[in-house]
Amino acid sequence: MYKEQNSSINWYAIPSQEAMDIVDTNQNGLTDEEAEKRRERFGANALPVKEPPGLISIFFRQFLNPLIYILVAAAIASTLIGKGRDALFIFAVLFFNASVGMYQ
Repeated sequence: MYKEQNSSINWYAIPSQEAMDIVDTNQNGLTDEEAEKRRERFGANALPVKEPPGLISIFFRQFLNPLIYILVAAAIASTLIGKGRDALFIFAVLFFNASVGMYQ
């Protein structure tokens, strides 16, 4: 039967017949029965599926940018010096930017 995989084998550097001998197969491939046995033993030959991020997570990731930090600092500074309309405008632009980034 199939010999356990050895991670130290450089599969790209060995002849194809030697690789087929190591994994106990031939040029015709595995039979359906043998493939099913190996699937039961080793599991499906599939990469794990990662859950896609939610909309809220995508929205807040739009703020993880140094240029956005500068705009947030400018909005806070505008608030502190009494320029509330400027600060409100900057925050509106940040919200619009994050919304467009989330949509894309």
